[in-house]
Amino acid sequence: MANSSIVLTQLDFDSYKDSLKTFLKSQDRFKDYDFDGSNLSVLLDVLSYNTYQNAFYLNMISNEMFLDSAKLRDSVISHAKELNYLPRSFRSSSAVLHVSMISLTILALLKTMSLRTELRQDQVLYTRANRFEYSKAAI
Repeated sequence: MANSSIVLTQLDFDSYKDSLKTFLKSQDRFKDYDFDGSNLSVLLDVLSYNTYQNAFYLNMISNEMFLDSAKLRDSVISHAKELNYLPRSFRSSSAVLHVSMISLTILALLKTMSLRTELRQDQVLYTRANRFEYSKAAI
């Protein structure tokens, strides 16, 4: 047996397949077997793909185990809690709008902007989530 171990340190499908071929060629039973033109090639593809998927999954899991390399917010919060730090929750954006209206009637002195009123400026759509009243300011 020249090579009785399988090298799985690469994150590459082709290197996994080549390593499996090399391992099987070192076995006495598969010494003269053609791995490229046989049904065994399909099995090697499945094994290589499975090994590739497992390596990728374990790499992602190991990244989430450390605060420096975590990408998911839940993982970062979990690691921050171990350091007695509680991150702030998400907060919605807010804006202060100055709305000017030009009206010729007396009824326009007191208006109500209803729920889901849409305001547009510079191709951006703003939607009001609740209603509020406004009146003409004394100038």
